[in-house]
Amino acid sequence: MRKPKPKPKPDPEPVPQPGGPFAVKCPVCGANFIGAEIPWEQRKYYGSQTHFLRVVAIEERDRIVAWKCPDCGHTWPRPGYSGIPVDPPRI
Repeated sequence: MRKPKPKPKPDPEPVPQPGGPFAVKCPVCGANFIGAEIPWEQRKYYGSQTHFLRVVAIEERDRIVAWKCPDCGHTWPRPGYSGIPVDPPRI
């Protein structure tokens, strides 16, 4: 007699990470970052994105170092950013 196939486990709910593939809500106030739909004629410039994001990127020396919620103003560091500026080597 054959064993029944185990049911596939559902994928875990992705954790929103602003700037990542699941940037959908503020970690403090829960505001939704998904903005207006990108018009069809402009989507070729945005890759696979279908909607604009409302989250504000904070840049330092041409790199994103933090994110800011447009509703509550909460700011948090970008995942993976150490906070130590990387200077070019001096000769």
